[in-house]
Amino acid sequence: MERTSSRKVRLGLTLKVWDKSGVVKTYRRRSKRAFASLIGRVSGEKYTLKVIYGKYKDVFGKMVTFDNEGEYKTKKDLKYAFKCFTEKGLLDDLEKGTVKK
Repeated sequence: MERTSSRKVRLGLTLKVWDKSGVVKTYRRRSKRAFASLIGRVSGEKYTLKVIYGKYKDVFGKMVTFDNEGEYKTKKDLKYAFKCFTEKGLLDDLEKGTVKK
């Protein structure tokens, strides 16, 4: 994938939380620190995490959104996925444009 912008990668972090009654709350943040704090404060039955890294040009020349998404039952799994989706090596490769989807 090829980066078309030289600015630093800005993450789009989204968390959906289902409670026992089935109500869904959606939270959006751009800062890793604010999002990690949010994870510590919320509680629910089920969680959906989506990390959007930005738009990149694919091998066919089309602009596509590069993201990771997953659904988790425990907060422990959610924290682990957040750590994996935002690890320094991945973000560095995204800034260089060397990540292969």
